[in-house]
Amino acid sequence: MELLQYWRIIRKRWWMVVLVLVLGVASTAVYTLQQPPEYQTTATLLLNPAVPSSLVPFVQTQVASGLADSYTQLIRTRSFADTVLKEGAFSMSPDDFGRSVSTRLEPNTLFYKITARAHDAHTAQQLVNTVVKVFLSANEAQQRAQASGGANSQQNEMETALRTKLTYLGDQIKAYQGRITDLENQSVSAVRDDQLLQLRGQLVSIQQSETEAMVALAGMNTNNNTNTALVIDPAQEGQRLSSGLSRNLLLAFVGSLVLGVGLVFVLNYLDYTVRSPEYLEQVLGLTPMAVIGDVGAQVGTAYARIRKRGTRTAAAANVSGQSLPAGKNLVTLEHPKSPDSESFRVLRTNIQFSSPDKPLHQLIVTSGGPAEGKSFTAANLAIVMAQSGLRVILVDTDLRRPSLHRMFGLPNTQGFTNLVVSSAAISDQTTLLQDVSAVANLQVLTSGHLPPNPSELLNSAGAAKVMTQLHSIADMVIYDTPPVTVVTDAAILATRVDGVIYVINARLTRRFIVEHVLKILETVGVERVLPVLNRVKLQDIQGSSYYYYHQHYGPTGEFAPSVNGYDASSASGSGEIVDPTPSDTDAVIPGRNN
Repeated sequence: MELLQYWRIIRKRWWMVVLVLVLGVASTAVYTLQQPPEYQTTATLLLNPAVPSSLVPFVQTQVASGLADSYTQLIRTRSFADTVLKEGAFSMSPDDFGRSVSTRLEPNTLFYKITARAHDAHTAQQLVNTVVKVFLSANEAQQRAQASGGANSQQNEMETALRTKLTYLGDQIKAYQGRITDLENQSVSAVRDDQLLQLRGQLVSIQQSETEAMVALAGMNTNNNTNTALVIDPAQEGQRLSSGLSRNLLLAFVGSLVLGVGLVFVLNYLDYTVRSPEYLEQVLGLTPMAVIGDVGAQVGTAYARIRKRGTRTAAAANVSGQSLPAGKNLVTLEHPKSPDSESFRVLRTNIQFSSPDKPLHQLIVTSGGPAEGKSFTAANLAIVMAQSGLRVILVDTDLRRPSLHRMFGLPNTQGFTNLVVSSAAISDQTTLLQDVSAVANLQVLTSGHLPPNPSELLNSAGAAKVMTQLHSIADMVIYDTPPVTVVTDAAILATRVDGVIYVINARLTRRFIVEHVLKILETVGVERVLPVLNRVKLQDIQGSSYYYYHQHYGPTGEFAPSVNGYDASSASGSGEIVDPTPSDTDAVIPGRNN
């Protein structure tokens, strides 16, 4: 995944990152400011650990490290905490005591520091001094117990053994010295010289052992067998600690930012909705024939208010000097220069060039489920097809929830079902093909009376005959059908047409629905599936080539979306202010019709 794709994912849900960031930082600030103040103070002790001999004082720093660890473990014991709390009459639990008191040995020194924290300066000072008092008392009691445990008798035994060894080594030295003297009085020879050299080396070794024994005996007479500690600096009144607000806010900011971005990527991973053309291409292998955006629904623009209420601009109402139909959602008539209208022209062009060897003359428009904009797509595609000079017939074969008659404001007393059940040729019932006054070359065949068995009627020979007759009198026949996953009507008609326009709602359709629709169409032998991605949010296509389909290219050669009541897409291009009037209460939001 490229860096730009990561940025698109984050930008799509930027509000979630900001929300997590604000909540994290705000909650951290509130929590930190509500904490009571803390005070800290420290007492310093000098450790005097027992060492084997005063002749090797550097051993003290090595022994002190292990001794300090032992003292730290002693202070952490519950019995020590109970003694301190009882001695100082502190109102805290042993667990609180363990969290309040800490110790450390300064590196490469004998200085041992005891630190305490409390919510009161005097309490912190009293707590440290009480810990030092109890600690020194416990250490003194331990040393007395060791002294009365027979340590002196062990020392006497060691002294006796060392003195015996010294006597033996002294006798050995005298014997070797005598032998050396005798050899020196002999005449010079090679043998004598070798013996002298050997005896003198052995004498040096014995003398070295004697020296070590003497040092050990001297050390036993002068060594320190007691671990003691001396108070160097008693604890002073506690100093107030910083609340750490800046540090906590920085950590909260970083943590919340990571959490927010991570949450965005998790939701994106779990989101199986087809929201962008890139997802449709990369994951499902489908290239959309057109991307119909949701740009016109942006809040605050004049175009949004007009489109949402189903009203029309004065310029659009004067197309070819004729009045518009009384229906809704005909964006290609109401706003012919809008980005949505241009998307339908792109769809028209792609359909015409999708199969140059075998032109498409009959198409059905379907979707995976309701409210994905199939009727909206069928109606506006029929309009732009007719505007290109083709004779177009738009047929409403949704015999369960027909809507084209409402969109064009036409009566639905008779229609497609009447032609199917009638034995007369369509040339004898041309009145059923209703003209759209605002669009030349466009006729609409409404559904007619709704039958009790729509699937059986569409699968009949009469329906096939009607479709053949419609094809013979028109350049393009577009059928609006029910959702393909809900009923079998669309699958039945798909076998009789040249291609299927599959409308996908980018805000509603999930991946598995698209896969299911494609599988159904493949099963009935459909060769040409023409995907149309409807209601795409502008933020989901920013940075891609599809983004520019949803910008208005104005008369001055600039991109000029309508803002603040100025309709840059008006047919006259005069730039007049539009004052939209409220429509009736049954206005339908474009793209949400069946």
